[in-house]
Parts: sequence; C-alpha cells; structure tokens
Amino acid sequence: MVNNTFKAHTDAAFEKAKAYYAAKDEFKFSSESKGTKIYTKDVSDTHMPVTWGEITFVGITQEEILEKLRDANFRKVWDSRFEGAEILEKFDDDGGFLHSNQKGAMFVSGRDFSVAYHVYREGDTIFYVQTSVEDSRTPLVNGRVRGHLTVAAWILKKVDNGTEVVYITHVNPNGTVPGTLLKLVATETPACAGGLYEAMKKK
Repeated sequence: MVNNTFKAHTDAAFEKAKAYYAAKDEFKFSSESKGTKIYTKDVSDTHMPVTWGEITFVGITQEEILEKLRDANFRKVWDSRFEGAEILEKFDDDGGFLHSNQKGAMFVSGRDFSVAYHVYREGDTIFYVQTSVEDSRTPLVNGRVRGHLTVAAWILKKVDNGTEVVYITHVNPNGTVPGTLLKLVATETPACAGGLYEAMKKK
C-alpha cells in the first residue's frame, strides 16, 4: 500500500460532509431538476452556496453507483460540464489523487481541479469524498482557472427499494464568473445526481 499523502485532507472534508448531511434543516429547498430535489445553504466566504441534490436510485445498489462514479469516461455521459480526468496516484482501493478539467462557457474560461478522493463507509452508508489539494504534479494550466473544491460528497445510503443518493458540494470556481452562470452552476451541479441515475438506467 502506498502512503496516502492527502488522508488528512480527505478526513477533514469527510467530517465537513457529515456535518452538512446531519444539518439538512439548514438547507433551503431551491428547485427540482432531473428528478432531483435541490437545496442550497448560503455561506459567508464565497459567492457559491453549498448545494445538496437528493434522489433515490430505485433498484440500483451502492456499489454499482460507486463504480460508475469512479468511471471518468462514463461521467462524460451524465455531467455536461465534465471534460476529463486523470488519476495521478492510487493510494489503495479507496483513496487517490487526480487532476480534472471542466468546460468553459461563453466567455468564461474552463476550470481545472487538483483533487484527493477517498471512500468512507459508516454502517449502511458510503461516502465518496473529494477535496482540493496542492501538489507539484498539478501545476497551473494556461487558459484555465484553478478552482477550489472545499468538499464534494456522494452519500449513498441503502434503502429498501435501492439507494438514497445525496450529492453535497461546495466549490469556489475562482476568477471572474457572471452571477447568472454561478446560479446556473448551483442548480446544475446537484442535478448531476439525476443525470447519473438516468444514465445508469439506460445501461
């Protein structure tokens, strides 16, 4: 097993994800898209809210969902902003380090992210957690703006008819982004949960 350089970072993001997950009453219902109920929570240190998308994957197991979440090629099917990702190091079956790219829009540059990820299991719930980290293997890229992912957590809870999925994210895209686009991203990002469900049903 390779030493997990970023375990402290993902552990901190995991604790943050659990705190958000336990405080749903602090999130306000925003809308529904792709069968996903979307909630937001305003925070003081960024223009982007914490977002929460929730949907039940009927007849699909936690492990099946986790497998698809780790498939970068499949993500292009259900996430319209995703451009690609490269895993730079795997520490073990649960953790690793990657570099990912997201498409730009109109006059807004594409974003890239330097991310550590880890899978946590607590009882009947799986947490697939990602957070931004700094590393010499992910230098800044010309033509892109380095975004900061405070936390992204796919929370997969086993229920009688399948898996309850909650997707919590808090991201700072950095750079200059029009307010209208920020609002769109705040809706589209949690709705990715519904996009994933639709894509998996077609397989």
